[in-house]
Amino acid sequence: MWKNASYLWMFAAGLFSLPSEMIGKTTTTTTTTTTTTTTTTTTSNGEPVMSPSLVPDPMHTLLPTASTNVASIIPTKICDCVIKIGVDAMSPFEDGYNWTQDGVNLWLHDTDSNITLNGEKCRVEIISANNEDNETVAVAVAEQLIQQGVVAIVGPEFSSLAIPVGKVANDAQTPMIATTATNPNVTLGRPFVFRVAFSDSEQGPVIASLTATQLNVTNAAIIFQEDDPYSSYLANGIMGYWKYLNNTVAAYSSYNQTNVDDSNFADQASVIAKLSNTGTVLFVPVKGYQVPHIVKAVHDAGWKGQIVGADGWSEASALKECGEACVGTYFSANFIAEGAVGYAKRFVDKYFTTYGVMPDPHAALAYDAMNLIKVGLEQNGVWNCDLAQNKNNLRAGLQNVANFQGVAGEISRFDLNGDPIDKCIPIGQVGNNSLPTFIYSYCAGTI
Repeated sequence: MWKNASYLWMFAAGLFSLPSEMIGKTTTTTTTTTTTTTTTTTTSNGEPVMSPSLVPDPMHTLLPTASTNVASIIPTKICDCVIKIGVDAMSPFEDGYNWTQDGVNLWLHDTDSNITLNGEKCRVEIISANNEDNETVAVAVAEQLIQQGVVAIVGPEFSSLAIPVGKVANDAQTPMIATTATNPNVTLGRPFVFRVAFSDSEQGPVIASLTATQLNVTNAAIIFQEDDPYSSYLANGIMGYWKYLNNTVAAYSSYNQTNVDDSNFADQASVIAKLSNTGTVLFVPVKGYQVPHIVKAVHDAGWKGQIVGADGWSEASALKECGEACVGTYFSANFIAEGAVGYAKRFVDKYFTTYGVMPDPHAALAYDAMNLIKVGLEQNGVWNCDLAQNKNNLRAGLQNVANFQGVAGEISRFDLNGDPIDKCIPIGQVGNNSLPTFIYSYCAGTI
């Protein structure tokens, strides 16, 4: 089991790097997107309707277009106190749930779709679009949302999308709050882009250090997706800090999108399984839907050692599909519903009552992102007819946020890159019910 630890945080982001031949490129395809304007639905007593999703049927379609200078066609005058917020999110996810959108909708219900500015209740209007977990679509969605006059964008969830969308938002000087995207390049050098999640520059060292000290191992192997910025950057951070601790690396094993599409990890698994008897831990920093295929493949190939994942493992459907193969594994997470207390527990209970399922990190961080927009606007307290000024006020308000208490943890403030400072990183262990149990929360300065 993980135990309390107190170690000096000494890792500097970018200090270590993987061999250049192991870094690939991201490919994209073009599809269509759907936009909807959403509000919550309630019963006569004001409680939200029990439903897998509160997202209404699509109203019209947004077609991906070539990148344009969106700043030249953004509306400039908006005298009515209507706060338009865009949601650039995957909807639904592979498991059929609209995690991000449902987190946003629960926030709308809790606030009665209002933010008070200038002593006046301003109505919040959500404009949502499905980015289909596709870079081209996500960028087109962001451009369309900006053209429709949103004051901010929530999402995308994944680094591979949030990095290019962040550029679009920053170029248009439109505040964006990425939810679960952890790659540092999402926010780096972009004053209008923030994130709710911790950064991989912090997550990598935490995973490496705690594995070494709490599992008492000094030899490691890693399997990762080389053409995914999330997986490849995090692999770099984990193994860089692992070597910094004078530990040994038994094997790097990488794959690309073709393996993912074919669910074929046999070659990588056979290489890894040969190390099973050497006291080696296996790091698997990948997206959730890949977890069952990889973990089952290495077990089928003979692996018997410990496996440690990352925040991408947090999707409940992935752990359920993984089943017994994932029992006993550890991973870092942005939010763990099981074992939540206080404010987080109240959110978990409301979410479960509303949707009949425990919230995952996408839902929790989307809820926090909406609250951050509210707090950011309230910092200035002014809503005027100039959209650009309202966006600048929100950006300044977010930069001045202090001691924000979210359902996914406290943000003491944002650094100049828009990343949370000193945000804690929960660690979970997968139990026999395929649900992660909260073990401990590790904060800056404790490794």
